[in-house]
Amino acid sequence: MRRQTDQRGPLVFDVADVVESTTSTSSGRRRVRDSRRGDTRSMTVRIEHAPTAIVVEGSLPPGHYSRTEMRQLQQSLRARLLEDLERVVLQEMKRRRRRGEKPGA
Repeated sequence: MRRQTDQRGPLVFDVADVVESTTSTSSGRRRVRDSRRGDTRSMTVRIEHAPTAIVVEGSLPPGHYSRTEMRQLQQSLRARLLEDLERVVLQEMKRRRRRGEKPGA
C-alpha cells in the first residue's frame, strides 16, 4: 500500500486492488526432437486497478529467451507496469478529488 498526500489528506494506492493477467505464446518446434533454435517466446502482461478500472499493458517482444531470462524480463515488466499504474491511478484520484467525486470509485 502506497500513500500520497495532498492538502486534503492521503490518497492510497493499495496493491491488493490490482488484478493481473498474463498471456504468453511459444512457437517454433513442431516435434520434441526438433532443434530449439526455432523457438520464440513472447508475453503480454495486463494489470488493472479494480476500483478505478484503469488498465496498463506491456509486452515482451518475440525472441529466444531461456527460462531464466524470461522470468527476469517478466519480473521487470511487471515492476515497471505496476509503477506506471500507480502513477496513473494517483493522478486520476487527484483529478476526481478536485471534481468532488469519490477518489476510489
